[in-house]
Order: sequence, then C-alpha cells, then structure tokens
Amino acid sequence: MVEAGAGAADRRRGEGVRAQIAEWDAERLTEEAAAHDERGNAERAGSDTERTSALERAAAADERARALRERSEALSAENEADSELHAALAEAAAERARAGEQRAMAAETRGRAEGLDGIEAEIALDQAETYDAWERMHAELALAHLARSEQDDAAAEGHEREAEVHRMRAESAADRMEAAQHRSAAESLAAESGSIEQADRERAEAAERARAARERDERIRERVLRRERERPTGLRRFRPGPGRTFSSPGMMAGWSTDWTSDGDIALDREVNTIAQALTEHGPTARNRLADMVGARYWGPGRFRAALREAVHEGRARPLARNQYGPPESKE
Repeated sequence: MVEAGAGAADRRRGEGVRAQIAEWDAERLTEEAAAHDERGNAERAGSDTERTSALERAAAADERARALRERSEALSAENEADSELHAALAEAAAERARAGEQRAMAAETRGRAEGLDGIEAEIALDQAETYDAWERMHAELALAHLARSEQDDAAAEGHEREAEVHRMRAESAADRMEAAQHRSAAESLAAESGSIEQADRERAEAAERARAARERDERIRERVLRRERERPTGLRRFRPGPGRTFSSPGMMAGWSTDWTSDGDIALDREVNTIAQALTEHGPTARNRLADMVGARYWGPGRFRAALREAVHEGRARPLARNQYGPPESKE
C-alpha cells in the first residue's frame, strides 16, 4: 500500500511537470510570434524611432521565449546542478528582456519629447533618462545571473553593485521628473488663479526635490560601497516594488511552481488599478488619481511605489501639471 501510494504521488508530480512545461511551451510560441510581428512593424515603421522601438521589442520577446525554454530545461533537469544552471540562464534572459523593453520605452519617449516644448519636454526627457537607468540595471542583473551560472560569485557581486548604482540613478531621475511636474503645476496654478504665494511654495518644493536628487546622484557610489560592507552578499531584488523569486528545483521530487509572492500579487493589482483608471478617465492629477483608486486603503507608500512601477512598465505616462495619463496609442 505504501509503495502504491508513493508511485501514485510520483505519477502526479510527473504529470504536473509535463503540464507546466506544456504551458511554458505555449507561452514561448506566443512570444516568438510576437517577435515576428514586431520585426514586421519595424519594416513598416514610418520613423527611426518607431523602427528602433519595434526592433527592441522584438529582441525582448525573443529573450522571453529563451527564458521560457530555459525554465522548461530547469524543471526537467536530471540533477540539481543542471537545474540551477538553466534556472540562472532563464533569469538572465528575463533580465535581458526587461532591458530591451526599457530601451524601447526610452526611444519612444525621446521621440515624443522632440515634439514638445518647455516643461513638458523636460518631463519627457527625465522619463527617458529613468528608462535608460532601468535598462542598464537590468543589463547588469543579466550579467550577474550569467556569472552565477558559471560559479563566478565575485563577478556576480560586482554586477549586482553596478545594478544597485543604476537603480539609484533611476530613482534620482524619477525624482527630477516629479520635481518638473511640481514646477509645471505651480506655474499653472499661478497662471490660472493668481496665487503667487502658493506657486512660490510649489516652486521651492520642486527646487528642493531637484537639489536632493542631484546630491543623491553624487553620493550613489559611496552609499553602495558602504551598504555592501554592512550586509550579506547574494542576488537581491532591484526592481521597484515587492520581489519575485525564481524557484526551479528541476528534480521531480520536491517539484514546485510557486513563482510569485503575496507582495507580487498586491503590486500587480495596484498597478493594474492605476492603469485601468488612466485608460478610462484619461489624464488625471496625481491626488485625484490616488482618490479614484482608493490608495488611502493600500498602506503607507504603496500608491507612490505602484505609480512608479506603472511608469516603469510604460502603463502610465507622466505629464505636465503633476498629472499622469495612459500610454500613447501606437495607432
């Protein structure tokens, strides 16, 4: 009876592994088709910006397909060492895909900035700089995962430190973008209501944000080095919001497909809520957007983190006068 029960459990685990691999294979084919479509878009592009963006998205889709292939290899590996190798290669491909998406959004945002003037152009360029920093962060994380796959911990830690530098630079660029939005709101307030005193306060706040961002840029490397001395090494999460762990044991015994945490689910829900509100209502002031999505019930700092993640993913677009809008239509 015991042996029969163990055999049934092994069969169920095997069926679960095969089902997961089949699901990833289907997703891989979808990504490969998306890459093909984007290359077609590049051939039909009407500008260099559109062509560059489409090619970057095609490359990102190819990397996502590669990540899914490596995940399948990790799950079906015959030993733990091979499983860990393919898991690391999958994470590297996933990070390269994220880097490609950031490059595409940076190109699109710079193209949009060319048609803008004044504070709106400044906001768009700061947003593009944020995407640039996120792209470099993801590229360094990809190299860190590759180094881990080669058992080169020293190189991996070096790439992780560089990724942290770029993450902090992205945060600084985001602060500058928000400062520009505050300046825009102050100028609009002064023009519309004549409230010079309040406008001055808004300008002072924006100037302070910009100054703090510049100073933080200058302190980045010193802070990272100090932090590295004070805490353990190892791969860490650098993306905004709650973390995500890739768990791929490979062997059928102990098989698990738990790829998300409660924090991932909460952040995803909040980002989706923000994106849906902007899609339905169009450009919206930041405070009004927070009210619309019920952010006061989310907890301290959650709305700001979710809004930054929405911008990071290209699902929200910062505008002048401290407003946010949906992404621009590609039609």
